[in-house]
Amino acid sequence: MKKIISIIIVMMFIFTTVFADAPSSSDDYITRAEMAKITSTINGIEESRTQQRLTVFRDVPMDFWASGHIQTAVEFGIIRGFSDGTFKPYDTLTYEQAIAMIMRALGYSSIGQFSLVTTYGGFPTGYLYVATQIGLTYGLDFELGQNIMRKDIATIINRALDVPIMMYFAFSVPPMVMNGLDGRELITLRIYRWDNSPVYFDGWEFVVLDDVVEEP
Repeated sequence: MKKIISIIIVMMFIFTTVFADAPSSSDDYITRAEMAKITSTINGIEESRTQQRLTVFRDVPMDFWASGHIQTAVEFGIIRGFSDGTFKPYDTLTYEQAIAMIMRALGYSSIGQFSLVTTYGGFPTGYLYVATQIGLTYGLDFELGQNIMRKDIATIINRALDVPIMMYFAFSVPPMVMNGLDGRELITLRIYRWDNSPVYFDGWEFVVLDDVVEEP
C-alpha cells in the first residue's frame, strides 16, 4: 500500500511542479537539463556544488540555470555529453538516455573492466538490459530513440530509490551490488540518502513524508 501511495504522489507532483509558470501533463517530455538536476538531486549532492558554474560543455554557459547540476553530474559520472563537446540541454530526453543516467546514479556504470553494463553491450543495450533485470523498466512500453514521458520518469525514479546500489572499492576488484546477501550490507538510495525514510519525488526535490498511510 505504501508503494502504491508513493507512486501516486510522485506522479502528481512531477506533472505539475517542474515549471511553476508552465504546468505539465503526464504525457509531456523532459529536457536533458531537467534530467541533470533530477540525477544530481537523487544522489543527495550538496547544494553548494550545484550552484551556477563553468561546465565542460561549450553550449552550457556558466549563467545557464542548470549549469551547476550539469557539471556536478559530469563529475559524478552520471552524464557525458556528445562527442562534439556539447550537452544539448534543451533537447528532449530519450528513454535510453534517461535510463542510462539513472543507472549511473545507482553506480551501474559502463566504466571499468568489471562493468556489468559493458558486459551486455554498453550504451544503450547494456544499460537497458541491466535496468530490466533490476526491475526499473517493468511494464514500460517504449522504443529506442523515443522521448520519455514524465509519468515514466516518475515511475522509474520511484523504483530506483529501492534498488541496491553498486559500489566500487578498487579499480582492479569487481564492484559489489549492496543487496544484503552474502554478508553485504543492504544499501539503497532511500537508505543511504534518507535514512530509510518514506520519500517521494516532487519534480525537482525529494521530500520526506510526515505521515505515511499504512495498509489496514
